[in-house]
Amino acid sequence: MDGGQTVQTDIENLWEDVSPGDQGAEVSIDILHPHDIEIARERLEAIAPIVALLDKPVKEEAFKALYTEISRKSGHSVRTLYRWVSTYTARSLLTDLAPKRRKRHKRRIDTTSEEIIEDALKKYMTDRRPSIDAIFKTIAQQCRDVGVRIPHMSTVRRRIKELPPKEVVASRFGPKAARDMYEQIKGHYPGADYPLAYVQIDHTLLDIQAVSDRDRLPIGKVWLTVAIDVYSRMIVGIYITIEAPSAFSTCMCIRNAVLPKENFLLDVEVKGEWPVWGFMRNLHADNGPDFRSEVYKANLQQYGCWPLWRKLRQPHYGGHIERLIGTINRVFHDLPGTTFSNPRERATYDSEGNAIFTIDELEQVVAHWVVNIYHKTLHEELGCTPLEKWEAGILGTDGSPGVGLQDRAEDPERVALDLLPFEERTVQRDGITWENITYISEALVPWIRAEEGRKGKKFKVRRDPRDVTCIWFLDPKSGVYHRIPEETRQMKPISIWDHRLAHSLKRKRGGRVASTLDTLDAHRDLERMSQAAEEKTKMAKGERRKAERQRRNQKTLGSEAYASKPASAPASQKIKAPVRPRLVVNNVSSTDKSPPQVNEDTDLDLSLDDLMPRAEDL
Repeated sequence: MDGGQTVQTDIENLWEDVSPGDQGAEVSIDILHPHDIEIARERLEAIAPIVALLDKPVKEEAFKALYTEISRKSGHSVRTLYRWVSTYTARSLLTDLAPKRRKRHKRRIDTTSEEIIEDALKKYMTDRRPSIDAIFKTIAQQCRDVGVRIPHMSTVRRRIKELPPKEVVASRFGPKAARDMYEQIKGHYPGADYPLAYVQIDHTLLDIQAVSDRDRLPIGKVWLTVAIDVYSRMIVGIYITIEAPSAFSTCMCIRNAVLPKENFLLDVEVKGEWPVWGFMRNLHADNGPDFRSEVYKANLQQYGCWPLWRKLRQPHYGGHIERLIGTINRVFHDLPGTTFSNPRERATYDSEGNAIFTIDELEQVVAHWVVNIYHKTLHEELGCTPLEKWEAGILGTDGSPGVGLQDRAEDPERVALDLLPFEERTVQRDGITWENITYISEALVPWIRAEEGRKGKKFKVRRDPRDVTCIWFLDPKSGVYHRIPEETRQMKPISIWDHRLAHSLKRKRGGRVASTLDTLDAHRDLERMSQAAEEKTKMAKGERRKAERQRRNQKTLGSEAYASKPASAPASQKIKAPVRPRLVVNNVSSTDKSPPQVNEDTDLDLSLDDLMPRAEDL
């Protein structure tokens, strides 16, 4: 049926888009066509503001007004929106909003006619903008040329009507026309109507040089992963690392975002409040490989968070996070060691020579700026501070109710573990080896050389990059994480970056890095190098002080007062100091009463009689 008229079709396998209200069995998202998934996402974006308020005390009139407003903006009828909401809230599955298609009857158009129609539709989707009549004439002419039946005009019109409207406008009039027609006005992010509805995450290379913890030597620029709540512009999570962006750094930022921040602020020694925790409903990222990794998606889906990706060639969808990144980097332009935005701004400034911040200290700087400056600074677009907007969304205002605080995780340690980076490893007789560190424990014994099919069974193992002295092994039977220490139990807490640096030193030295014991040797080498450098520094400082004293003394030698001193005369002109006579007592009586002879270089040879008083002297 088309426009109330009966149409004779000659098409095989005619499919009809059915109302999504008939869910039936759960459909795996893996078997849906990408076009159907995109349609489902667009439908979810349209009804997201309604779904978010279903469990809130909102008046019926407000709901009706919201339905009407969304209908006006999206182009879908209010009745359709009601049907989508009913369908989605039944099971909260994205796949329930995807078009359900069923066979009605077989098409009777042959494949040649179908190919001609498809080719004509491609010509319709070009910037030449041919009319529907022109497309029909093209189809009719080609069908006549090959000797097949010409489809009805209404069939062509219906096939064109089935094309995605937004794609039609984009292909015929350009992407900008499609955005202007189908997307909301600039400054409003669709669906970001309450805290944690949509969170954006991205990475940036900070415009500052960092130094190492050990010797304060420059180690290069560091990466910041940051997440922002679109509704309030509150920063919900941060993570700083020397390594390039990866699924690991992404998961560590999400971990910081969803957990309460009290312990984090204590660790970085920052005073203030950061009242943000809980899982976001949607996490929006760009199309980088780290945001599409299985580690990233699995960690989010475990806690009901839906990962979304920025649409290609639509940068305004990521404008909030990009503006924030620009603001953060400008903060570092005023700190020692900054690299500025470009070499022209840096000019002759020695970024490495002036670098003073370690990675931990940079994390402290960022956390302090977030908590005590950014969150409390007026945001021009919001008309208030991010913290005030956040509190309004949580606690509510006179005009609108708040969504309330999210419940804190019942087992925050388990949440923290679930969001650590993980890999899959086999268990051997000597334990689990990860980056040349061997971990072993009694908890691994039941799984030694476990097999899955003809291959060794792999187990999920997590590790905190900031301390690689232990890993966390997920027992597949109990679902419990076991802490597995490294085999020697002698390693001090060390980050993965320092551990890799130790390996690099070992390789440069020509040694073979193959076990934890070798790693310990490399760590000890680092300590010895640090101690040796410290001793050399002390010796160098001592030599400099000694040289400075000698220089001052040489200046003084030329003065008359210093030259008159015997000790300072030349060796050839030195005055020999008088020798003090030594007293030697001779106990042997002597008849010679003459006084002893005293020479300058001889001893006084006195007898006991010489010391006794004579009678004439009395």
